[in-house]
Amino acid sequence: MTLTQTINKVISLSEFKTEISAENAQLLIKYIKIIFDEIMCKKYPEREVRRLTTKFRDAGRRSAPWRPTSSRVPGRPQDGSDGNRINRWLLPPDHKF
Repeated sequence: MTLTQTINKVISLSEFKTEISAENAQLLIKYIKIIFDEIMCKKYPEREVRRLTTKFRDAGRRSAPWRPTSSRVPGRPQDGSDGNRINRWLLPPDHKF
């Protein structure tokens, strides 16, 4: 698929606005990433662009470790298997995050 075809697909999917289905939303995200990668890789090294898109996908959905110690091993800091990453909307409203 060419860049122009991909842009046209994004335009057609964007016409759904707030009534977009989950499948079409996933396609829209996929096509926007393709456009972003295509344009950015013309100017910047591909490795740097991949790092940036990975950062976009990983950022903002989880908080930092939210307890001072592990619930599995007392006295140790939290680790990944202890669940140190929690969705921000699952925290109590008065939590500092």
